[in-house]
Amino acid sequence: MKKPGAKAFVVYNKKLLLILRDNNPGISFPNTWNLPGGGIEEGESGLETIRRELQEEIGVVPENILELGQQTFEDGSILFRYLAKLTMDEYQNLKLGNEGQKMDFFSVDEAFKLDLAGYSKEYFIKYKNQIKELIEENKIPKLELLDLV
Repeated sequence: MKKPGAKAFVVYNKKLLLILRDNNPGISFPNTWNLPGGGIEEGESGLETIRRELQEEIGVVPENILELGQQTFEDGSILFRYLAKLTMDEYQNLKLGNEGQKMDFFSVDEAFKLDLAGYSKEYFIKYKNQIKELIEENKIPKLELLDLV
């Protein structure tokens, strides 16, 4: 079982922020696109984790972070999912941290054409319509988007 983690849908102007992972064979899913986030450190909550990870990865901790819920995988590991809507100020202050090659915003359709990290790819394929509603129509997804088994 992997350690628990947290990932965020970071949205600005109906587009989703993705980070191109480093091209390092020592990491999982090198040179693929992924949502910002990472592993929960001992004593951290999911929200504390996503705030720390966003600061490290994009240089901004958005004021508007909404917990969407959690995803439980077959191996029992847990991933907390968040929605972070950026203000114009936050958007203008984005800066790639020391993890990842680059970051960019994509429409949901554009994101599906990218080489996504394995677990994100499966999630995006299974829930494309709900993700599209979340990003483009500002609709909070139904629970089945969050509680995967």
